[in-house]
Amino acid sequence: MALEAVMTVVRTGPEGALTSLNEANEIRIRFSEPMVAVGRIPDQVVAPFVSIAPAMAGSFRWAGPSLLVFTPDPKVPLPFATRYDVTVGSSATALSGRRLERPYEFAFTTPTVRLLRTDWYRAGGRYDQRVVIALRFNQPVRPPDVLAHASARYAPHDWIAPSLSQEERQRMGAAESARFDAKVAAS
Repeated sequence: MALEAVMTVVRTGPEGALTSLNEANEIRIRFSEPMVAVGRIPDQVVAPFVSIAPAMAGSFRWAGPSLLVFTPDPKVPLPFATRYDVTVGSSATALSGRRLERPYEFAFTTPTVRLLRTDWYRAGGRYDQRVVIALRFNQPVRPPDVLAHASARYAPHDWIAPSLSQEERQRMGAAESARFDAKVAAS
């Protein structure tokens, strides 16, 4: 079986749009052949052939002879909604001496803002009080930013007005019956 003349990148991750910051806890690059000898994997790993833009603090390690892992510094949380471009330069050289034919690039984006849930209620639980709308997002947001992109409006809708039988009106009395009718009309 003949060996390839060049080394390749077999798999990388993460890639694309991420749904959780945890998905960016490691950046993994698997090569088609060993880059370091088993038993000689250094504790301090330098990988000048890998660049990440924008730059992030962290450290490299070999998780086997062909798997390079970059772990971002946990003390410096990654920002949301940020695209990271990772380039593995053609200077990456395997133990065999083979190199990448050309730079390999991949990218991922940390989670962008997503509205997960909307709830509403009336203050005090009363029909005639203001409406409170609660929005739940997948990450912290600044209220002024949300307000700049949100709009709300009332829209009339059909409803079935409650009605009282004659017997119910008699039990309520004239005053309470009138208050009920006024409430229904106001609604």
